[in-house]
Amino acid sequence: ETKFTIEFIDEHRYSYDVTKERILTNSVVNPYSPSVYNRGFRGVGPHQSCLPSGKQNPLYTKWTAMLKRCYSETCRHEYASYAHVEVCEEWLNFQEFANWCVNDGKYMTGHELDKDLLSGESKIYSPETCCFIPSEINATLIVPFKPASKLEPRGITLTPYGKYRVS
Repeated sequence: ETKFTIEFIDEHRYSYDVTKERILTNSVVNPYSPSVYNRGFRGVGPHQSCLPSGKQNPLYTKWTAMLKRCYSETCRHEYASYAHVEVCEEWLNFQEFANWCVNDGKYMTGHELDKDLLSGESKIYSPETCCFIPSEINATLIVPFKPASKLEPRGITLTPYGKYRVS
């Protein structure tokens, strides 16, 4: 079967071999083309969007959810806190995001990506501003708890025994 080399004329200059059938069925895709919320792209590397089992890669799920929060018009209108939040240039490439998660040992199953714990009111998702935290802790950062009085921080109350309770 004859193969053709396809080269994409952009800053990445990525090329690969394809069959005539892939060309005729228009299934040749530039992995650097922003296809996720018109910003993110899969890139080229070891990390795939799906696992060998056929299930979606959890890292890909986290990455697309992050992009959705930042670049989906629906999310931006529904959640005002994401109106001006961005993803750093590096993490628009799924491969770079997944490398940070895996190679730096950041990702733990069942944990959620958080940009607020390390940098407060940061408006950017990046390696410097993000970490993975348990969902229970993440929920305390985003749920609008009402303090017992204005003296205690959100989610913290003073018990009748003089001790503090965190919820």
